[in-house]
Amino acid sequence: MNVTPYLMFNGRCEEAINFYKAELGAEVLAMLRFKENPPPPDRVPVNWDNKIMHSCFKIGETQIMASDGDCADKAGFSGVTLSIQVKTEAARARLEP
Repeated sequence: MNVTPYLMFNGRCEEAINFYKAELGAEVLAMLRFKENPPPPDRVPVNWDNKIMHSCFKIGETQIMASDGDCADKAGFSGVTLSIQVKTEAARARLEP
């Protein structure tokens, strides 16, 4: 069994993915914007054409899915923690602030 996290960023998904790329070396495997596969128009806020409907990226061996969300709420990031495990001391040192 494998469990894949699916994170909702409520309009800030691309910003989050760019952060993961810069800080953790994330590799984007797939990215679909709302304009590329539009849902019913009444479900997407104005100016969300370039927001991310669905994405998948890989950090190390872990795949993570992410989206700007279904546009329905303003959910915060409370209650979510991601644990980063590295295999070497050099990898740990690279990630320290």
